[in-house]
Amino acid sequence: MKKKLMILGAGGYGRVIAECAELSGQYSEFVFLDDVEPTEQLSYPYYGKLDKVYDYVDEYDIAIAIGDGRIREFWITELEKKGANLPNIIHPNATVSPGAKLGIGTVVMPGAVINTGTLIGKGVIVNTASSIDHDCIVGDYCHVAVGAHLCGTVILDTHIWVGAGSIVIQNIRVCKDCILGAGTVIVKDIDVAGTYVGVPGVRK
Repeated sequence: MKKKLMILGAGGYGRVIAECAELSGQYSEFVFLDDVEPTEQLSYPYYGKLDKVYDYVDEYDIAIAIGDGRIREFWITELEKKGANLPNIIHPNATVSPGAKLGIGTVVMPGAVINTGTLIGKGVIVNTASSIDHDCIVGDYCHVAVGAHLCGTVILDTHIWVGAGSIVIQNIRVCKDCILGAGTVIVKDIDVAGTYVGVPGVRK
């Protein structure tokens, strides 16, 4: 594995990814790309706009630090075509079962737990202090936000945002392109895309 990491996105999420990767000991050199030049001081160099990444695919591993799942999907798809290495970034204080499998470009933040039998797709964000219990399936480009919890054998399709502090109870399926609002509790399968809020969660 290369010891140099290029991070697409120089905002707060990008800085967290850099810290996770540094603390894990995976990398010793970091640079940022972003279409908006950072106005705040970064701990590592800013190399320019996102499309410069194509110049570095053979030199750096690449992490996508962009919250929008559609944009993550675009960059991961493009960079896979170029043969880029898109590592998983796992904070050393996260717990990932050896019986779980993670797709490329997934980030697991501090305090997160992923239990055995779980399958995580590409470009997933498992955010701070969230948990994914046994035998779940989390589709590509989902985001399990801060303090959210998936109970056992939950199945999420692609492009789902599980909001901060929300809960999906066991044996639930959620169709693609859903947003589960902060603090929402999902107790029934969701078959129609949309935004769901409340306890129990209902479509807005």
